[in-house]
Amino acid sequence: MQKKSNIFTLGSHDIQGINKTFTMCVWNVHKCLSKELSTDIERLFHEFDIILMQEAVFSEKWNQIWKSILHFEWGFFRSFSLGKNTETGVLTGSKFRQKILDIIPTVDKEPLLRTPKASGLSLIDIEGRFEKLLIVNTHAMNFNFGKPFLRQIETVYETIKNHE
Repeated sequence: MQKKSNIFTLGSHDIQGINKTFTMCVWNVHKCLSKELSTDIERLFHEFDIILMQEAVFSEKWNQIWKSILHFEWGFFRSFSLGKNTETGVLTGSKFRQKILDIIPTVDKEPLLRTPKASGLSLIDIEGRFEKLLIVNTHAMNFNFGKPFLRQIETVYETIKNHE
């Protein structure tokens, strides 16, 4: 496991880049609380090439599950801590090698839960092309009256608007 401030990586993969098509799943896993989640995850990893999870958990138990999926490379972008050695945030899994770029934390917190949100950025090569696929895994603000959500989306937009 490699740790870079609020970004953690697990695993690696030899497939350099995406060719013509790929499949993607976006899923809010609600802090990995479902009892059926490990079974669902195992099934999904056979069906999809890239999986973007929000409210994913990074802990000793879950890290073993993420590592056990050998054909995936993981980038975890920390939003906040749930307790000792347990983090939550967005998790980007890919069958292709990813270059982890950055995390964009929110400046605002949700009004009810007082939790920040985060977006994780990574790049994947596209075979035969100079351009790269930019993956933006965002857990957007909830329970607000518009301005925090707009600030978050505008911050992400300003970060990625020049990507080709």
